[in-house]
Amino acid sequence: MNTIDNQNKIFFCLDIGTRSIMGIVAEFIDDKLNIIHSVTEFHKDRVMLDGQIHDIEGVTKIARLVKEKLEFEIGYELKEVSIAAAGRSLKTIRTDSSIKIEPDVPVDKHILKSLEIEAIQKARQILVQQDENNHNYYNVGHTVINYMLDNSMIINPLGHKGSNLYIEIIATFLPQIVVDGLYKVMDNIGLDVGFMTLEPIAAIEAAVPNNIRLLNVALVDIGAGTSDIAITKDGTIAAYAMTSTAGDEITEMLAKTYLLDFDTAEAVKCNLCNSSEQSFNDILGINQSMSSADILDTIEPSIESVASEIAENIIKHNGKSPSAVFLIGGASQIPRLNNFIASKLELPKERVAMKTIEAIPNLIASKGMVNGPEGVTPIGIILCTSKNKRNDFIEVRVNDSKVKMFRSKKLKISDAIILAGFDPIDLIPRKGKSLKIYVNNTEKLITGEYGKEANIFLNGKIANLDSDINDGDSIIIDPAIQGKNAKIYLNQILDEKDVVYLKKEPKNRIVDVTLNGQSIDAWDCELNDNDKIDYKYLYSVKDLFDYYNIGEIDSILVNDKLSELTSPLVSGCEIDFTNEYENLQAYDIDEEELEETKENYFENFTIDIKSDNITDQHNKVYNDIGQTRDLVYSTFKIKYNDELIELEPKKSKLLFIDIFDYIDFDRTKANGKLLLLHNGSQADFMKELKNGDEVVIKWI
Repeated sequence: MNTIDNQNKIFFCLDIGTRSIMGIVAEFIDDKLNIIHSVTEFHKDRVMLDGQIHDIEGVTKIARLVKEKLEFEIGYELKEVSIAAAGRSLKTIRTDSSIKIEPDVPVDKHILKSLEIEAIQKARQILVQQDENNHNYYNVGHTVINYMLDNSMIINPLGHKGSNLYIEIIATFLPQIVVDGLYKVMDNIGLDVGFMTLEPIAAIEAAVPNNIRLLNVALVDIGAGTSDIAITKDGTIAAYAMTSTAGDEITEMLAKTYLLDFDTAEAVKCNLCNSSEQSFNDILGINQSMSSADILDTIEPSIESVASEIAENIIKHNGKSPSAVFLIGGASQIPRLNNFIASKLELPKERVAMKTIEAIPNLIASKGMVNGPEGVTPIGIILCTSKNKRNDFIEVRVNDSKVKMFRSKKLKISDAIILAGFDPIDLIPRKGKSLKIYVNNTEKLITGEYGKEANIFLNGKIANLDSDINDGDSIIIDPAIQGKNAKIYLNQILDEKDVVYLKKEPKNRIVDVTLNGQSIDAWDCELNDNDKIDYKYLYSVKDLFDYYNIGEIDSILVNDKLSELTSPLVSGCEIDFTNEYENLQAYDIDEEELEETKENYFENFTIDIKSDNITDQHNKVYNDIGQTRDLVYSTFKIKYNDELIELEPKKSKLLFIDIFDYIDFDRTKANGKLLLLHNGSQADFMKELKNGDEVVIKWI
């Protein structure tokens, strides 16, 4: 027999299933896939279970038979083969992970990717712990179920800020033992594995056109023992799943209901879609004939059960009903199954459709080719092989570790990091530790310095987590560097230069400073976490005068401008004041001296008899004997809120603001808008009050 290098001329694939092995030899003619020959042989015993080879010799025997029959048909010895690992052999783990993040730094792709890597590594660790034989696993994909930021659900946390980021994922793994078993069988029959993929990937390649893969579509391969689910989204496979119910459950119900052996029940089940009438012999040899509709009515609960579990798993892994569902595999032909799935997913019936090889574009099938949905996966293996001229495994180096990876998808640096066991936390730049201090019972956070991001190099060039990798690549990761811890001194919290000048003497506006309850004078001390600082701050002129025990004053100057007690202080301002009795000496005098003082005092006034108005002609009274014990000023009357009141001045001139010393008016509690009028016009606090003036002060 001649030998042919079939890698570039013809394609040979083996679809190794639980019940049978199908082999296909094909070639491309004018961009059309021509199936030259196909052979299907059934296993004689239970040599496979859930897609995994349990009896290597038993599988080898049937695989060799298929290979030899194909070689006989084409007249050449086959040396290279394409294969696929069963979707039902995939292991799925649902887990979560969370990380603390800097509350003032927006979430970026680096943080999200690091969190995903940590969750996948956690899922892989859970899988290894569950496996008593400590098998190795290849990660073939994962799906994000949801994110939470500070305990609130969020669709996309990119750009948001918070302190705790949470992720829940479903990660899918392929046991290495499954791959090793397939390789061993191929080696036993003299075949080199040129390409390997996953059955769900192959099925999607054949059954789901490229322009549909952008949609959210579920592909369900319903076999004998399991139903394998693959879900597409945004052009890629987003999730894998498997149910433990499939065609065998329906076969078993047929066998129990009509007393049939398993093979007879299987034949009846497969014929339900081909004939309206069924005839069979039960285990007692009694022949039974009945309509397919009657049989379907009887076994409908088992059909609905299979449909329910498929629908539940689709929603579980997709988060919702998909846009459409494609059914392949032998058991997908069971009548009513597609309608039940549509009902469970609340989809129109036409959106749950069976896919057969007749629906595959640019396909020329041979006469011996199986025409139903069970032929979709092997053709998909051929199509995947033609598009992927590369090895199925690659080996890369991550820092000092060698990592072997299964190429079920386009691999990136992040995929290599998962298997290398690199701690994803080391990818995130961390701030230094923060300090929390309390200033007048208000919490203040002093943050540490920002850290330096991790540097990632691919073959010596700067790269990132999403950079594509190939066989033999070298990845170097310099971990992120944490920033310096927060450090602060008391004089950085309290400004020693925040002073005002009272009669040209500097006065600090920050007074009575305590640190953790202890009075402190030197402000150059370093603060520690949870330190408590208390102080009093002088906001206004009144605060300043009260603190320094300055009593009754006559006038206030702030930066040489007449001001009030309520005037705010500004750092660096100059405050001056005058007192009515300042610089005058008070001492006891006898009655004669008092009379003489009065005479001298009144000589400085003129009296207008008509108006009873006494006009002070001097600001101050000076005489040889100094200040009197009692200076007398003439009373006068004003009209206050339509009521005539008499004022008895205690100084030579009363200003509008002094009116509040003579009236009962509560200014501490606002009761609307304050109306202030002086002789019918808006009042000026510093304007002098005179006899006969009209004053209005009230809330409106």
